[in-house]
Amino acid sequence: MNRQGQSLVEYILLLGMLLMIGVSIFKSDAFKNIFGEDSALFAKLRKQFEYEYRHGLSGNNDRTNESYGGEHESFFTGGKTRFFSPETPYP
Repeated sequence: MNRQGQSLVEYILLLGMLLMIGVSIFKSDAFKNIFGEDSALFAKLRKQFEYEYRHGLSGNNDRTNESYGGEHESFFTGGKTRFFSPETPYP
């Protein structure tokens, strides 16, 4: 009985089976809901990163308006500022 090449065939079949499992996982709807282009996870992260980049604060709910008027959350929150200034103006 000639068993030459049997291990090579077994490795090829094992590799094929692993590829089929991987493709079935990556093509599944559950995987796409978590890691797909329009996933809820990345939408939430994008909203948080946009807020933190704009305001320099942790959060994700931007309550400021898009105009140049009014208070911006980076500078004023509840009537208080997070920046310091001198108590008396410069002469």
